[in-house]
Amino acid sequence: MFKSAKIKLTATYLVIVMSITLSFSVFVYTGVNEATKKALGRQRIRIERQFYEREGPRIIFEPYNEETLNEIRIKTIYDLIGLNILILVISGSLGYVFASKTLAPIEKMIEKQKRFISDAAHELKTPLTSMKVDLEVNLRDKNLKLKYAKKILQRTIHEIDAMNDLTNYLLQKSKYQNISEKDNKKIQLKAIIEEAISKLKTKTEEKNIKITKYIGNELVYGNKNRLKEVFINIIDNAIKYSENNKNISIRTSVKNNEVKIKIVDHGKGISKEDIERIFDPFYRSDKARTNSKIEGYGLGLSIAKEIIEEHQGTIVVKSKLNRGSTFIVSLPKTN
Repeated sequence: MFKSAKIKLTATYLVIVMSITLSFSVFVYTGVNEATKKALGRQRIRIERQFYEREGPRIIFEPYNEETLNEIRIKTIYDLIGLNILILVISGSLGYVFASKTLAPIEKMIEKQKRFISDAAHELKTPLTSMKVDLEVNLRDKNLKLKYAKKILQRTIHEIDAMNDLTNYLLQKSKYQNISEKDNKKIQLKAIIEEAISKLKTKTEEKNIKITKYIGNELVYGNKNRLKEVFINIIDNAIKYSENNKNISIRTSVKNNEVKIKIVDHGKGISKEDIERIFDPFYRSDKARTNSKIEGYGLGLSIAKEIIEEHQGTIVVKSKLNRGSTFIVSLPKTN
């Protein structure tokens, strides 16, 4: 697809360049032809004057030497043909390079979109397959008891809820990709982080996890609900991968007119290989995939990164396996 697009774009560049070059060549040829005629005419006049000053028979000169003029015309045509061939080769090569660079971001975006759709389809297909198999197997059981049938329905409802969560995540991701600045305003970070922690209170109590806060009164400019979603996703991720009775710390600081928010957990940590892809949609580490207790679809951090980047900020992670992770969110400070 993109190979043919590159060729078409290169051909377009060539048509434009060669149209200009050929027009210029016609202009040069016409100019050289006229200039040569004038030069030969002036030369004729000079020679005539020399003969007129001498005594002797009168000689009639041609307006200009047609043979010389034809030689100059032919040489000019050959030179222009050679120049046009050289320009064609150079512009063709450069055109293909420029076409490749022009289409590279689009190609990357489409590949990313294809991978996203494929991953989303896979995540939806897995619970559907599980439900289908579960229901088909038990429908064949002629001695199926009501108590066990209820369990099957409960599992089915659980899978439906999981798919509903996934569709909500997908809608959420789509919404954050089309962020609008109309709802942006000055926000106190302390307030939205406190709200995010409050929303996750049940999860922290279930695992007896303590969250210690060292949060200043810094202000940032942005969308309150979307920034709150960032901290919900990051803190939820920290809770999810921490063992019971662990501690999570949140600290803010200001440096170079930026507010930095550090969220530190003492959980399982992330390998170097996983860190490189931790913000990719649907990406979960192998350990997370094999651990059935850890729920999620690998979209939370992807959404968080998109929101932060839309707010002209950055998000990075530092981690060591079995020692924990540190997420650092940087946002422009507002006075």
